[in-house]
Amino acid sequence: MPPTQPTSYWAIGLNYADHVAHQIENLDAERIAKDAQAFMPWQKGVSCIIGQGDTVILPAESDYVHYEGELVIVIGKPARRITPKKHQFHLGLYLRE
Repeated sequence: MPPTQPTSYWAIGLNYADHVAHQIENLDAERIAKDAQAFMPWQKGVSCIIGQGDTVILPAESDYVHYEGELVIVIGKPARRITPKKHQFHLGLYLRE
């Protein structure tokens, strides 16, 4: 069970240099290089979040699953336009796999 009951899940892609380099090496280099210049958030269903040690349930037809370590930041209370000095008052916790 995750340590919280989130109501939304936002992800950001291509957010570190090693990941971008790997993607360029293995996929469409021109598109990936262009995409890496932009902030690329997207939403995922909260049902994809599980706790440490929980079982990952895959559909029977799955023959390949991509996975990677993730950093999760939980916003502990409503926030908007937070200054760097005040972020600690809104951060609930962060998790790293």
